[in-house]
Parts: sequence; structure tokens; C-alpha cells
Amino acid sequence: MKPQTRTCPLLLPVFLSLVAALPPSLTGAALAEVTELDSAPVRVMRPIARLPATIADKGAPDTVTLVAIVDTEGRVANVEQVQAATPENAQFAAQLVRTWEFSPSTIAGKPARFRMPVTVALRPGVPDVRATGADPGAYQIDLGAGVLFATFPQYPAALGDAPRKGFAAVEVTVGPDGSISDPIVEYTSHPAFAAPAADCVREWVLAPVAAPGGTPLTVRTSLDVVFRPEHAGWTPQERDLRSRLVYARSFDEGPVESEVGRVVFPYKALLAGETGSVGLQVLISPEGRVIETAASTDSEFTAALLAALPFWRYQPATKAGRPVFASTNMVFVFNPDHEEFGIEETARELIAGLRAGTAPIFSLKEVSTPPRPLAAMAPSLPADYAETRQGEAVVECIICPDRRVRLPKIVRSTTPMLGWAAATAALNMTFEPATKDGQPVFVRARLPVKFSSEPPSDPAPAAP
Repeated sequence: MKPQTRTCPLLLPVFLSLVAALPPSLTGAALAEVTELDSAPVRVMRPIARLPATIADKGAPDTVTLVAIVDTEGRVANVEQVQAATPENAQFAAQLVRTWEFSPSTIAGKPARFRMPVTVALRPGVPDVRATGADPGAYQIDLGAGVLFATFPQYPAALGDAPRKGFAAVEVTVGPDGSISDPIVEYTSHPAFAAPAADCVREWVLAPVAAPGGTPLTVRTSLDVVFRPEHAGWTPQERDLRSRLVYARSFDEGPVESEVGRVVFPYKALLAGETGSVGLQVLISPEGRVIETAASTDSEFTAALLAALPFWRYQPATKAGRPVFASTNMVFVFNPDHEEFGIEETARELIAGLRAGTAPIFSLKEVSTPPRPLAAMAPSLPADYAETRQGEAVVECIICPDRRVRLPKIVRSTTPMLGWAAATAALNMTFEPATKDGQPVFVRARLPVKFSSEPPSDPAPAAP
């Protein structure tokens, strides 16, 4: 929340000397508002200025608001409408803003002088950082240590009918862990950009700024948030995804697989002896989860792999010692000889028997006692799955004497991906095996799986 300020009635004597005379560049062109300019001015000069002892010793934070009058050459020639907690704060902020310089601006192609609302945050005890740097994406960052993650801003709905390029300069406090707090919009090319810019930078993570001895510091710095016309058509989900992709290409240490989920080998392909491979680009979150995928092919092999990825875990990529988003490529080979599919001796004998029609598999009607669920894994869909998450699927599988489920086959499903998600969940179930004449046996059963917002229940096996 923006700190409260109050108007100080003692400011008039302080500013009489500042307003006494206007330079010639303020008299040759009409005074415009910043929103009337052909293009948004860019600040090209912002010198560092330390708080004087009279302000720093009091230790009271203040947010000073004023209006800067910028001449046709981009210099701040005057200030007006100053609001501050004390005359000392007002005078210091006005003197600071008068050192700023902007790129020259025009109206209808002619040099223009303009009025720009400005805010200056005074934060005693928090050092100022003004190193020049740039992130790998769409933002200019006034922080030499670098940005680990930043989001694109949400374009304001008020300007959606006629989107324009714009920006806002936001001063923030960067904590020792790189987190952002206390955002104050210093200036903006349009008032509508102020609130989304402040909201945006709260999601950013910056590399901590360290003292010469290596101790992380709490500092103030300024971030430039750029608004582009194409942002106006983005949904919040698309905005978040595009932000992640910008930073997922830059990391010091890449992600490493730590837990690989079991992948269903498509039933028909397995019995036919077919093999294949799938190439994927995956986006991995700082928590080590796959949150976005892009496949090079569209096949049953691809769908089976996508259904397994929600259960994979990674040691996340890192940058400057912190977990970050990472985009990486993977190639997954579907081959019965690979251990990922659990095609061990028992499964191989089943496959040979199914091909020859001699597999010792019973139906539920033929056994003395049916299998009983012991452990189930809730079905999960890829994070970027765009279709309905409501529906059902039926998976036929073989429940074995060793309690494991093998060779799941999709019988029917509301959507193909629901079927593959159900088959993947079935592959990870365990059962008390069915018995016949007191002996555990192989049994074929169908497992119904419902997808809803309610917590899943253990699917009870049914006869094919």
C-alpha cells in the first residue's frame, strides 16, 4: 500500500527560489501532459543522491509527490505541487528530481515541454543502487546484480481499446534474499500503468546485492516496467507463461532428473513389437515440476509420455544460487528393453502368451476371491492441459500375483488425455491379488476412473 503523505504549508518559502525564473526552453512551446506526447519519454539520467543527515538521522520513511516540468531538451527545469511530510524532505526531493533528464519528446513531431507527476521514496537506512544493467527479455533493469525472474505486466483494461506502448519506473526495496517489497511508482507514461506496474514487480526476484565482504544487503533500486500493445490481448495465464519462458533460457546450472514416473507403453504397439521416440521441450518450475510442454510429434507415444510427466521430479535449475525456471529438451525412447517400462520377465511372458493366445489370465468371474486395492495414485493431468478436466475413463489391465498392475489398455475415455492419465494412475496401483483354488493368479479387470474437483476414491475393479 502506498504510504500516506500530507501537504506541508511551510513549503512556499522553500520553493520561491526554485520558481523565480523559468529557462527559455520553457517559454517556446506549450506545456503538455505526459499522456499527450507522441511517445513516452525515457529517463536517461538519474544521479545517485545520498540522504542528508537531517533526514537520515530521523529515520522516518516518507513518500514525496510532486510534478516535474520537463523542457524541450528533456531536462527537469522546475518542480511544483510538492507534498511531503517535512520541508526538508520536500526540498531534498525537489532538488533530486531537478537532476533527472529524459529523452526529448514531441507532439505532432514538434518539440514539446510537458508536465510529469513524480514520486520520490525516502527510505533512511536503505542504501541506493543505481548500476546499469539489462535483463534478457523485455525490461530494462537498474540493478547490476541482475534479475532472476520477472513477469510481464498485465495491460490495463482502461487502455485496451486503443493499446499503446508505455512504461512505469518503479522504485523498490530488494531484500537480502532478492525478494521485492515497498514498490513506489516514480513516474509513468500514463496513470493507468501505475497500479499494474507496482503489482507486477512484486512478483519479480532479483539476485541479492552483496557488500564488498559478501554479506547480502537490503537496498533500494529502480525497475522499468515496459507495456507493449501486444500485451493487451494476453490472458493472465498467457502472460505468466510468456514471463516464465523469457527467463527459462538463462541459468547457471541446468535441471537434473531426480524421480522418473512410470510411463505406459501403448498396449497395441507393445503387442505389435513397435518402438518409437518422442522429443519434448519442457518447462520446469523452481520447485522441480514440469509445468509446460511442447511436443515435436502427436502420437500415442507422445500422449503416454505427457501423462507420466506430472509425476516426474527434477532438481531445479539455479541462477546465482537460487532455483529458477528452466526450459530444456528431452528425448524419450519407447523400447520394451528399457527399464522405464518394467518389461521384466513376468511381463515378457504375459506378452508372449497374449500373442500366442496362451496367457494364463482369468476373468473376475473365474476367480475365487477378487483383487483388492492396496495403494492407488490419484490421476493427474499435465499442468498445461487445455481441455476439460471433468470426465471419466475406463482402463483394462492385468493384476498380477506379485500385486502389480501390468499392460494397461484404454477402453474408453471422455478425452484421449483423460484415458492416458487414468492408464498411468492404474500402472502405479497395487492390489491384493485375486486367488483361484487358494493360489494367487493373473486376472483381467477394468478400472473406472472419474475426473472431478472432488478427491478421487480407489477405483474398484470390474469385469471386462
